[in-house]
Amino acid sequence: MKFVCTFLIAFSFFMASAQTSIPEGTTVPLITKEQVDVNNYKVGSSAPFVVAEDVKVNGVVVFPANAKVHAVVTKSSKSGAHKGEGDLRIDFLDVMAMDGSTVKLSDCWLFTNGAQNLNKHLPMFPAGTRKNCHTVRQ
Repeated sequence: MKFVCTFLIAFSFFMASAQTSIPEGTTVPLITKEQVDVNNYKVGSSAPFVVAEDVKVNGVVVFPANAKVHAVVTKSSKSGAHKGEGDLRIDFLDVMAMDGSTVKLSDCWLFTNGAQNLNKHLPMFPAGTRKNCHTVRQ
């Protein structure tokens, strides 16, 4: 009897996850929990972004809050002597789904430069920076 109950629970979980495919264009809200700036993140570094809140499809969580996001710094140059120099760009490549699979994100990125950060004159994204990305066809 114990085996049958375990089997039914596992089977229903499998069916729920199998029936919940992630549609193309699903919005995935992202957030960074720490500041990302040109002093600490160089080209090729992983940027510390996670899923900001649970993402559901048909009432089933497909991307849980705090799921890992594959985000990479693709441009990082320090400011020079003149305000406005220096750039920082982060590209978001994919995200880990609830079932452990990796789902690609559409052409999604963040960019800033020294001129856009007038308070510190330093290309950066402060902790709490948010970005909405979208999934692509699997």
